[in-house]
Amino acid sequence: MNNTSKALSVLLLSGSFLSVAHAVDRDILWDKVHNQCEPQYKADGKYTPCSLVDEHDGYVIYKGDSDKYQYLLLPTKQITGIEDEQLLADNQPNYIYLSWEARDLVAEKTDRKVREQDISLTVNSLNTRSQDQLHVHISCLAQPVREALDRMDVKNIDNDWHVFPEPLKTYTFNYKKLSFSELKNRNIFKDVSDKVAADGGELLYSTFAVVNLDSDNFMILEASGTLEKRIGAEKLQDHTCALAQ
Repeated sequence: MNNTSKALSVLLLSGSFLSVAHAVDRDILWDKVHNQCEPQYKADGKYTPCSLVDEHDGYVIYKGDSDKYQYLLLPTKQITGIEDEQLLADNQPNYIYLSWEARDLVAEKTDRKVREQDISLTVNSLNTRSQDQLHVHISCLAQPVREALDRMDVKNIDNDWHVFPEPLKTYTFNYKKLSFSELKNRNIFKDVSDKVAADGGELLYSTFAVVNLDSDNFMILEASGTLEKRIGAEKLQDHTCALAQ
């Protein structure tokens, strides 16, 4: 049994998770990728029901079913989520950078002006997500989170991890700066994994967000929970895009 299977076994044995596990099909997104979007693209070159199929870099972009302005990046190969060891390999596509490249879809969907600083990327922990195919949420920031970021002195943010000076949606996050070049070339999943390991946490209960600070800089926000304490960075987002002008 691999680490992911063990993690799922632990969760399935917990009373708080059992009812959800029975109620939700956790392979819906994998089915979208593997049995719908890819075959459709190979058959006639159409992306339906996805918004994009990129076989070269191995991912699709899918419009979230229940959220009007949220998109998801999903790998075309089976990767469970943040805890999957495949994500730590150096030869993996840069799913975070590729997600950022898809940010304009959100603005186009809202038909309003959405600043790049108001777009965010998030990956949830195992016990806050409903699906077991890696999906990066591409959506707007929640206004209180944007306001908290605006209260920071961006010029004094460095590349070391620090505790964010105030709770974000009631949760304590760690943060560090990331240049555009680093976003494009670094393995953010490995950065987060290394941080979680240094703190003695468990990666499967960890979560992170990437937000834009300015034209050259981004910020990673990371938080780790436990089986009982669920933390999902998606809560930092607002899928209604109230910040759009």
